[in-house]
Amino acid sequence: VGYTPDYLFLLQTILRTDSQ
Repeated sequence: VGYTPDYLFLLQTILRTDSQ
């Protein structure tokens, strides 16, 4: 397993920052 839950958290953070 190379993908970690942190990846999803990071993606959401980027999306939220982009929204603002």
